Amino acid sequence: MSDFSQTTITGRLGRDPEERKYGNEGKSVTSMSIGCKNYKKVTVWYKCITFNEKQGNVWMQWLKKGSQVLVVGELQEPKIWTNKDGVAKVDLSLVVSSMTMLGAAPAASGAASGGFDDDTAPGAAPAKKEPYNDEDSPF
Repeated sequence: MSDFSQTTITGRLGRDPEERKYGNEGKSVTSMSIGCKNYKKVTVWYKCITFNEKQGNVWMQWLKKGSQVLVVGELQEPKIWTNKDGVAKVDLSLVVSSMTMLGAAPAASGAASGGFDDDTAPGAAPAKKEPYNDEDSPF
């Protein structure tokens, strides 16, 4: 059996996703930064990238700064560097194999584009129901 490494992160985007083209064929790589809190309640930032063009298109279309996501992928070797003040920093990168959008749909989506109607939105007041009447029971 070969070795296997997989990392799962749940967090929020620190900025909108970015797409860049590379190579002579114009292939694209899409990236986003996700922040999540560790056990010490300190925010840890991950640079998440995908080389999958379809997945990148979904990121560009549906995700914005503040969107909550769950990503699964392979954690790359950390890059350790020193900033101009002499403080050691670590860059963490994750090559994403799958992504799940969490939380509510963007506010501008509306019911026509797959959002919620006002009366079915999570947290909306439930519709009033008639009290149960024993005579309504068929038994």
